[in-house]
Amino acid sequence: MSPLDLAFLVGPLGAPIIGILVMVALVVARPTTWALWTGTPLFGLTAAAWLTYWFMWGRAFDRVDAELDPIASSEVAMNAAIWTCVAGCIALAVTAVSAFGSARRPRTDGH
Repeated sequence: MSPLDLAFLVGPLGAPIIGILVMVALVVARPTTWALWTGTPLFGLTAAAWLTYWFMWGRAFDRVDAELDPIASSEVAMNAAIWTCVAGCIALAVTAVSAFGSARRPRTDGH
């Protein structure tokens, strides 16, 4: 399995599941506000990259279906969208893990 295949599994295929699960967990667990303020734009970025990928895939599919050559810039845009989805998913997971880790630590300032 190539790195791009793995990125496809995590990005365009896994992004909706990962993103929604992380955001639901952040809302339900009520961690600190920084986690929501960080997670919301990351989810938006991941969703935008996901939409971009599938839009560009549809355009490329239509060109191939019409027996035209695919546009090289479409492939570049799809790869950029895949890696943006992957980066967004990783950043969302790191945000959730750090938010839950900091929420479980007891305060040491005497309050």
